[in-house]
Amino acid sequence: MTSQIILSTSGATKRFGGVTAVNNVDFSINRGEVVGILGPNGAGKSSFFNLLAGAIQPDSGTINFLDQDVTSWQSHEMCAKGLARTFQIVRPLKGLTVLENVMVGAFAKTRSVREAKEIATSAIELVGLAGLENVVSSNLTLGFRKRLEVARALATKPEILLLDEVMSGLNPAELDSFLEMLRSVNKDGVTLIVVEHIVSAVIQISTRIVVIVQGSTIANGTPSEVINNKLVIDAYLGELDYEVS
Repeated sequence: MTSQIILSTSGATKRFGGVTAVNNVDFSINRGEVVGILGPNGAGKSSFFNLLAGAIQPDSGTINFLDQDVTSWQSHEMCAKGLARTFQIVRPLKGLTVLENVMVGAFAKTRSVREAKEIATSAIELVGLAGLENVVSSNLTLGFRKRLEVARALATKPEILLLDEVMSGLNPAELDSFLEMLRSVNKDGVTLIVVEHIVSAVIQISTRIVVIVQGSTIANGTPSEVINNKLVIDAYLGELDYEVS
């Protein structure tokens, strides 16, 4: 089966005043991939992530999603098209239950309460929150709130899910479990883009890694290729004590 590019950028550039946060970035992701985006603080990862999500628009360059030019689209238009995102700071609707929170995401695709409940229930099961449907979201642990964030995004029925620092703050056991959950989401047919500071987690989950430094892409390859890339080691990783076969 041939690979199908479902999201790409060509020459994407974004400036904030005199700072070029994203500098002429060419990027693409195939259906079914898990692509990790790494880079130091201030590298431009978040700005690039926000370009993909429609939160900001590029000053130059183009963005294509599902064979359509979406360069000037807003976040709600991208969501309706099939691109969902999580946020680095989890934002549950605190007065609502887990089920009600996820149903909010489902209403992006349906006006039927019955259908929204069915979609939400499936998303809740996929992220490992089954049995907690009636728990008020403010009573959840951080790890469960992060799963709720993923479930609410999944309820919009996305083709691509953008994950923004979704694993930060998790302990090692929670992290391992979270990675397994993300693998299940990917196996369920959702393409993933993961922006994360936890290098070991990105290495474990990604089929391909892109490294951004000072707004530019300096590496793009398999986890093994990237962590052994001298330019990446010098610019970002240092001597990483982590092996990839």
